[in-house]
Amino acid sequence: MAKSKSGKKSKEKTPVPQETLKDEAQEEEDKAIKAELLRKEAVSEAGKIVSSLLDTSLNQIHDLIISEKANKYSALRCKEAVSVVVETNFLHRDVGEPGIETDSTWKAGEEPPQSTMDSWGRGTIHTIEKRTIKPETIVNLVELSQGKNNS
Repeated sequence: MAKSKSGKKSKEKTPVPQETLKDEAQEEEDKAIKAELLRKEAVSEAGKIVSSLLDTSLNQIHDLIISEKANKYSALRCKEAVSVVVETNFLHRDVGEPGIETDSTWKAGEEPPQSTMDSWGRGTIHTIEKRTIKPETIVNLVELSQGKNNS
């Protein structure tokens, strides 16, 4: 060992080859890259799992809401159908005049007059009456137009 100026022995460091330093730096960088890739893959997988859970739960919630609405709707329709049947069962109706077949004094009424035009019917065309112009009116119109031209 060599002595330094102060007289103490110094340990000499053995030089580390550059290739070894580069390999160690490359290994550390590779480890960091692998760790980052693993983290990204884990995040991606976690996102897929969460997305799958959300889809499944939202579909079940949607089906539940629709079935609740359908149950309410079908119950309401059943209630209305039963109400209609009950109402039609208790409708008051005209039974007619008793003993028409045996009553000799009864006669059918006259037919009502036929309507001239049904304004609600399809293809109804309203007619316009043709008016005739009196000769005096034509003379008055001519005089009026000549008076305006002379002014």
